[in-house]
Amino acid sequence: DDALTILRRRVSRALALAAGIAVEAQVDRELVATGDSAALTVTVYNRGTRPVRVTPQALSVSCASGRGAAASASDDVVSTVVLLPDSARVWKARACMGADSRPDGPAWLRAPRGGDVFATSSVVESETVASVGRVVSVNVDPAAGDGNASGSGFTVDAPVVYRFADPVRGDVSRPVAHVPEVSVTLDRAIEYAPARTPLVRQVRVELRSAATAPRDVRVTLRLPAGLRADSLTRTVTLPEYGAFRSATFVVRGELPPGRHTIAAVVEANGKRFTNGYTAIQYDHIRPQRLYRDATVAIEAVDLKVPADAVIAYIQGVGDNSAAMLQQLGLRVTVLNPVDIPKTDLSRFHTVVVGTRAYESNDALVANNAMLLDYVKRGGTMVVQYGQTEMPTP
Repeated sequence: DDALTILRRRVSRALALAAGIAVEAQVDRELVATGDSAALTVTVYNRGTRPVRVTPQALSVSCASGRGAAASASDDVVSTVVLLPDSARVWKARACMGADSRPDGPAWLRAPRGGDVFATSSVVESETVASVGRVVSVNVDPAAGDGNASGSGFTVDAPVVYRFADPVRGDVSRPVAHVPEVSVTLDRAIEYAPARTPLVRQVRVELRSAATAPRDVRVTLRLPAGLRADSLTRTVTLPEYGAFRSATFVVRGELPPGRHTIAAVVEANGKRFTNGYTAIQYDHIRPQRLYRDATVAIEAVDLKVPADAVIAYIQGVGDNSAAMLQQLGLRVTVLNPVDIPKTDLSRFHTVVVGTRAYESNDALVANNAMLLDYVKRGGTMVVQYGQTEMPTP
């Protein structure tokens, strides 16, 4: 099915190019919240030499259905029009995201994983098909000069995009995204803590609005037994579309060994929001939003360390281990490899080297002999994993 869908789209694009037909579908903002709609402008251009008959599809669907696009009552969107050469026709409509619609996200994450294994149905789905996103379809009949259908018509699918001018990149088009009205995220997905030890942590709840009207939201933390927050709720005002705000709680208490979960719940206008997304945007790929629940797992570890233990940590690539060690109550000094020659390494009980640090830092390679001398004198050095650089002398 995916192969046939891809083939049909390729043929339609080829026919549209041959006939000189171009279709654009633009909305007035990139993010559209669940149950909301955005102004949609559909434009069909005839840049060929012959008149064509065009008929937009699915522009008359009611917004209440939550499917596709819906037209304003005053627009004649279901009629067929003959488009002369070197001319264009514009339709005004609404792009709707119904309450039953699912927020956008990568195709391979739509089905829940089984542990660390992705579901088969998610993996086999063609990303070429899944990445197209929402489209507006227009039927085109190239032989409409005599006013009769030719039977040689085809369908053009135009992705619904938000366009804007970037000072550096120029004209930029991004696919319209369906997101929650309020996106709720926490700073981290996992933290560590020493078990049976007084704990004081800040939990920052980040909020992002995709609603076009201002609203007040109530933020509440759900805490495991043994922890309490400095406030039951926080009230935050999200004044406009695209607004970012945060609410910070101070959590105190003690935890037994094991994994414990803190969850954030946001309520606004009678609705509850418990998850959010991180936007992944690079020039060479389609924008993605990675969703996760607004929770942080605290791993309470039953450990004993010397009271005077001091650790030197050399940062690796994408490395957050230093912060995790500090959460366990250890004294950690982040050591820049450039400073190794002028640092008294004997004052550290352990030197920890982060993942792929030798690959990413020439100064560490140059000063590695000094770290090995530290080991020869009785010091402990822990090197986390590396790749092809590790066999290099």
